[in-house]
Amino acid sequence: MLSRPRSTIAQAARVFATLSLGVAVAMSSSVSAFAQNVPVVRDAEIEALVRDYARPIFRAAGLANDGIDIVLVNDQSFNAFVTGRRLFINTGALMTAETPNEIIGVIAHEAGHIAGGHQQKLRDQLERAKTMAVIATLLGAGETALSLSGAQVDPYRISHPMPQDRIANLEVLVKQDPNVDRPDPPALQQRHDMMRVKIAVYMEGQAAASRLMRKMQGTLAAQYGDAQSTYLFGNIAAALAKTNALIKAQPKNAYFQELRGDILMKANKPKEAADAYAKAVSLDSARSGLLPVSVGQALMAVGTPDSLKKAVVQINNGLGRDKENSAGYRYLAQAYGELGDIPGAELATAESHFYSGNYKDAKIFAMRAQQQMKRGEPRWLRAQDIINYKPSTKIK
Repeated sequence: MLSRPRSTIAQAARVFATLSLGVAVAMSSSVSAFAQNVPVVRDAEIEALVRDYARPIFRAAGLANDGIDIVLVNDQSFNAFVTGRRLFINTGALMTAETPNEIIGVIAHEAGHIAGGHQQKLRDQLERAKTMAVIATLLGAGETALSLSGAQVDPYRISHPMPQDRIANLEVLVKQDPNVDRPDPPALQQRHDMMRVKIAVYMEGQAAASRLMRKMQGTLAAQYGDAQSTYLFGNIAAALAKTNALIKAQPKNAYFQELRGDILMKANKPKEAADAYAKAVSLDSARSGLLPVSVGQALMAVGTPDSLKKAVVQINNGLGRDKENSAGYRYLAQAYGELGDIPGAELATAESHFYSGNYKDAKIFAMRAQQQMKRGEPRWLRAQDIINYKPSTKIK
């Protein structure tokens, strides 16, 4: 395997010192408003890898049963942050980190914020700050300073040293750790490299992807990146040949089959694409909801009544695993519409708007769906849930 430079201890320490800003940034808006402005990225392969990184950390932090969602953010900066029970990680952090342990450390840092209830503490501090501002307005800043001087030392400042001190402290702790020079398992490093090259190809452009692949020359990750780059920017036949070679090297890799499905869809071979996606679903131990939706999309493109019925089943299977996939509901609405199930199409459209945060249109389509449904049936009740929903303005 091609050797790559290690991040210095000081660089790693600076990462952790910087990441403490993430909670404060996330607290600046309500969850609903903030989430709608976050450019979310969905990818079954990357999500599965990051969850594998996070699982032992959440277990150690006592968060294994708390339903923590991990969300990928399309942002080139190295950052991560938490809001409520969601951990957001920038794709820039995932691509910049050269080893799995760099990202594992980031996740551990953010898991500490969740386990420590730091968000609630920060909310309390913000509320106290607003209260003090009101007092200052009523009594006058001078009198307030006189009556409270020396009594309001911020405990956060006491318990959190300045960044340069935190870096120095972390350097000492890292050097004392017996695992400091232990490399990541080769198989995990390979998955990490394949994640990095995928992000480079799809989000950073050909030049950035080529630079990264040159550093990984001779590896399976470089071959993976080359196949993806050829699919996006080159010849479809060549991309398919390169992907078939990847599948030969790793027959049980679900995401090589997914790429094959993508290529076959671009080649206007939806039936073959559906078979490739279905193979990906069967190999996917992470049980991503995205892959069954891809099967459904391919079956919709086949266009026969039978394939459309199968598409509805597949998409519903995917949404059962990943109920907040707003794009999946759009495809479901289209499939129902082509089958002539207008109430189903209206409800799926309502669901799509709902999980996109567009509650006004979600309610409109839910009411339209209800008009064509039997009162009290399961779909009618789901539409009623959307109609009755009142979005919270508070951060949870």
